[in-house]
Amino acid sequence: MPEIDYFIKGKKEPHTFLVEPKSTRLKEEMGRESNLLLDASTSYSLFPEALERIAKRNKNALVIFILRDPIDRTESHMRWLRRLESRTIPFDLQFNLVGVKNKQLYSRKGRYLVSLEGNYYAQTILHAKELFPEVMTIYFDDLVNNQTQVIQEIRRRLRLPELAEALEPIASNVTSEQVHVPLTSSPVNRSNVLQKARWSIQALQRSLYQDFWLRVRYRVVLKPESEQPIDERMAQKIYNSIRDDVANYPKAGIAVSRFPTLSKFVNGNGTASE
Repeated sequence: MPEIDYFIKGKKEPHTFLVEPKSTRLKEEMGRESNLLLDASTSYSLFPEALERIAKRNKNALVIFILRDPIDRTESHMRWLRRLESRTIPFDLQFNLVGVKNKQLYSRKGRYLVSLEGNYYAQTILHAKELFPEVMTIYFDDLVNNQTQVIQEIRRRLRLPELAEALEPIASNVTSEQVHVPLTSSPVNRSNVLQKARWSIQALQRSLYQDFWLRVRYRVVLKPESEQPIDERMAQKIYNSIRDDVANYPKAGIAVSRFPTLSKFVNGNGTASE
């Protein structure tokens, strides 16, 4: 199999396009025609301007969304938050932050404080289809159960050669089962003192926003929550928050039948059941 010339910015989720890239070198590296740029930053689905920045740089990019039952996805996200954060926003109070697109809710270590914003699938996909000629959707269960088939389709769309052999099946959801090891900071020295100072200022800004402004403006109190599954009341509340988005699933090419938990709250046409 011939070698594939690709470029990855050092990690799976670089979040490069959350802000306008300013580095001339970075622009040159991402702009080389011979390279396949790989970027799996989930944050791009939360901020429309990120998709717009990608389109500005490459309007022919293949944009791939992996869709999981939104109720199951929220539960998984909340479980992940509880493992990573010493503080989380209680479930009921998170609804006060739906639609609040403030990057102060995201730390530089990638720790999300809210778990509901990622559920607006139709809204995000329809916006992506306005920007890109090719938008691919993958269902989470297909990625778990038919990994080889999914990867082959991605390679076909990227005009890459087929896999020589089938991939090993995914044994588990590693993210939800892994033991989190807290990140450690490197010692301060001459080469990083300015960067450390910037990070300290940003940490202070986040603390003021999270501890003071969220409390005053949105009546949100951050505190740890015990590990508990989403119950019927919580699931209903999640569905109510995305009811209008679910109604647009057909326009976005999303099959609500692929989401068993969500399907309990909608009828066969993807509209709200009363």
